[in-house]
Amino acid sequence: MKKKVFISGGAGVIGKCLVNLLAEKNYEIFVGDLKDKPQNFNNEIFYRKGDLNFLNEDEIKSFQPDIFVHLAAVFERTDESYDFYDNNFRNNITLSYHLLKTISKLKTVKKIIYASSYLTYDEKIYMGKNNEKNFKIDENEILNPRNLIGASKLYHEKELKLFKNYNKSKEVDILRIFRGYGCGSNDIVSRWVRAALLNKPLKVYGEKGKFDYIFSEDSANAIFSLIKKKTKNNSNNIFNLGSGQNYQINDLLQILKNKFKKIKIIKSNKKILLENSFSNNQKIFKFTDWKPKFTLKKGVDKIIKYEKQRFKIIKKKDNSNILISSFSEKKFPIFSYINDFNQKNDYFQKVFISNMKKNIFYNYFGNKFLKLPECKTENYNKIFLILKKNNIKFVLPTSDFEINFWSLVKKKLLNRDIHVLISNNKTIRLCQDKYRFFQKLRDKNFKVPDTFLKKDKIDTNKRLIIKERFSFSPKKLKGNINKIDLKKVMNDFQNPLIQEFIYGMEYSVDFWVSQFNELKDIRIRKRLKVVDGEAKITRIVQDKIISNTVIKLSKEIKFQGIINIQGIKSNGKFYIIECNPRIGGATTASHASGMNFIRYSIDEIKKINNIVPIYKEITQYRFQTDKIL
Repeated sequence: MKKKVFISGGAGVIGKCLVNLLAEKNYEIFVGDLKDKPQNFNNEIFYRKGDLNFLNEDEIKSFQPDIFVHLAAVFERTDESYDFYDNNFRNNITLSYHLLKTISKLKTVKKIIYASSYLTYDEKIYMGKNNEKNFKIDENEILNPRNLIGASKLYHEKELKLFKNYNKSKEVDILRIFRGYGCGSNDIVSRWVRAALLNKPLKVYGEKGKFDYIFSEDSANAIFSLIKKKTKNNSNNIFNLGSGQNYQINDLLQILKNKFKKIKIIKSNKKILLENSFSNNQKIFKFTDWKPKFTLKKGVDKIIKYEKQRFKIIKKKDNSNILISSFSEKKFPIFSYINDFNQKNDYFQKVFISNMKKNIFYNYFGNKFLKLPECKTENYNKIFLILKKNNIKFVLPTSDFEINFWSLVKKKLLNRDIHVLISNNKTIRLCQDKYRFFQKLRDKNFKVPDTFLKKDKIDTNKRLIIKERFSFSPKKLKGNINKIDLKKVMNDFQNPLIQEFIYGMEYSVDFWVSQFNELKDIRIRKRLKVVDGEAKITRIVQDKIISNTVIKLSKEIKFQGIINIQGIKSNGKFYIIECNPRIGGATTASHASGMNFIRYSIDEIKKINNIVPIYKEITQYRFQTDKIL
C-alpha cells in the first residue's frame, strides 16, 4: 500500500523538491499552499490552494495521511518590521497550532516532521564571535531566539513536545534548518544571481559573516530520509540540518565573480554584528542514511541555470514601454509604484503617462507625457499610431471615462502585440451599468442593497442613498437620506440610481484575475477614514466572509486584470455596493502588502509562471502621496 504524505508549504523552495522526490518514489501526496500549483506537479498530486488557517478536518480526513510534513512559514529576510508581527503570529504561530490540532484528530497520522530553524539557538553562540574560529552548533546548545522567526519556531517545538507526551503512538521529528537556499527562492544567493543576470549591483553587508548554506534538494532528501526511518518514540528527535560547511559572504561573492565577470558590488560601511553559524550534523548522520551532496559552488551553479531559464525573456533588453492613461494628480501614487517597480526589475524601457489635456504638472512625471485624442472608436487609428511610434506594448487604463474604449479595442490591439490590462468589453459594460450589475448579483444570490431606478417604486421607510447609474457619469452621491429628501435631489442626477442605505463598516477589495479568468490574489482594505468617497486611512486585513464573496464573484463574472469592489459588512454579511473593473486610487496599499499586480500581468503575458503572493498587514495614510507604515 502506498504511503500518504500531507505537506504544508509544498510549493515552497524545499517543498517542491520534496514533492517531486516523493512522486518519483510512488507516494500519494496532498499539498496545501497559498501559491499556485507548480507546473511540474503531476495531476495525481492533490493540491489545495489557499490559506491553511482555514483547512478543516473533513478536507484532510478524506485523504487519510500517514505522515504530516509541516514546511509552511513566512519570513522577513531583513530586519523584522513592526508590520511583520501580525504576519508572523498568524502564519507561523497560529497556523502551526491550527494544523497540529487538525492533524491530531486523525488516527491515520503516525509521524509529524516539522521544519524548524537554527534561529532557535542563543544568538550568543553564533553572533559576534571571532570569525576565524568555527564553532559547530549541536542540538544541546542553549535556546534563546534572536528574532520573531526563531521565537515562533521554538514555540511550536514546545507545542510538539507537549503533544508527544499525550500522543505516544505518534512520532515527531524536528529539523533545525540552517541558512537554506535553492531554485526559485528569495534567499540571498538567488537574489544576487538575479541581480547579476540583470547587470544590477549587489549590495553587501558584513562580507566577513559566515553561514552554513544548505541547498533545498539536500533539505528535501534529509526530510525524505526521516519519512522512511522508523523513529523511537522515547528519543530526542531534534536534528540540526546544514551542509556541514560554512562560508564567508566573500566566498559566495568570489563564486559569483567567477561566473559574472562584470559583476558590480557595493559594500556597505555600516557596522553590523557578524554571524558565524555552523551546523554539527553528526546526530542526523548517525540516525539516517542522509548526507549533503551540494557544495555552495554546486548550488550556485544550479541556481544560475534555473534563473537563466526563468529570465530568458526578461534578461534580454526589452524595448517595450508601458502607458498609464488618464494620468492626473491623484494617479501619482500609481505611477510612483509602477516606476519604482520597473527600476528594480527592468520590465520596461520607459513608463509613459497620458491624458487628453496637457498640464505642466505632467512634465514632472513619467519618462514621457503623451497627449492623446479623446478615447473614442473614431480616434482609434490616431491612438494606435501614437502607441506604435512610442513602442508601447502595455496599456493600463485608470479612468471610468475611458475603459469602455480600451476594452472595445483590446482585441484589435492584441493582434498588434499591444496588451490592454483590463477586462473584456462585455464585463466592462456590465460593471459600468450599476443597475444591471446589481440585478445580476441579486439573481446569483449575492448580498446587495435593494436597488431602484424610480422613486415611485420605493416602498420602504429605510434610509436611502442616491448615485449615478453609470460609472462614467459625473461623480455624485447623496447618502443616508429619507424619501422626502430624495424628491429634492432627484433632478440633480442625470440617471439616478436609488439604493437602500446599509449601515456598517466599509471595505474595499482589490483582486487580480488571470487572462483565463482565474482568481490569483485578494487584498481586503478596511476603510477606516473616508472623506468625500475616498479612503484616507485603510488597513489591509483578512476576512473569510469577504474572501468567499470575492471567490464566488470571480466565478460568476469574467474579470481580467486588477479589479476593485467596495462593500459594507453588516450583521456578519458582506454587501457589495460598487464595482470598478480597473485599478483603484488606494490600490497602492494592496501593492504595499504584497499584491504585485503589474508583475502578475506582465509575467503572464510573457509566459513566466511567477505568481507568488506575499502577504503583509499594513496601514495606509493617503494625503498628497501615499505613506505606508
